[in-house]
Amino acid sequence: MRRRQAAAAAPNPWTKRPEVTEPTAPAPAVTAVAATRQVWLIAAHGGAGVSTVSALTGLPVLEGPGREQGHRRGGVLVVTRTHAAGLITTQRLLGRASALRVPLAGLLLVADAPGRVPRQLLDLIDLVRGAVSPRPSGRLPWVPALRMRTPDMDPATVRALCPPAVVRDLQELVVRASGVDVHEPVRGTSPTD
Repeated sequence: MRRRQAAAAAPNPWTKRPEVTEPTAPAPAVTAVAATRQVWLIAAHGGAGVSTVSALTGLPVLEGPGREQGHRRGGVLVVTRTHAAGLITTQRLLGRASALRVPLAGLLLVADAPGRVPRQLLDLIDLVRGAVSPRPSGRLPWVPALRMRTPDMDPATVRALCPPAVVRDLQELVVRASGVDVHEPVRGTSPTD
């Protein structure tokens, strides 16, 4: 009996429209991030989840040719998935960022699947995080309801799909990223650096 009640309470990811329950106090978008400087989102690779992170945080996405140049008055928060291809691509991007003096504000790791991250990937995550240290890094955990996000969904609805603690953690990362010194060089991404 309890198993049936638990199954009835869980959202069905295969329904046409997600059942959205309004949180008691909707999490606001990060507005103007901080007075110190603007933070922009940059995808380390295709499918990194940057449009979803933009909807959750209210931050603009830096894209197109020359995106690695960034905006000199602000900094970029690199968004990547936690699968091997995403982490290796991020490692390469950070290597180029070091040579180009891209103003790096931080790193956001987006879960690529539910459950625990395999040990081999944890080692690669540590390596990539070490490359952006002392800049802040954060993690967006697997949120099944975000799979139901559509491109035309307004940001408030996207935020309602996430647990409030997840949105709050993202906002805290953005605030920390807006206060870092972007002129500090990026560390190398090899194990010897």
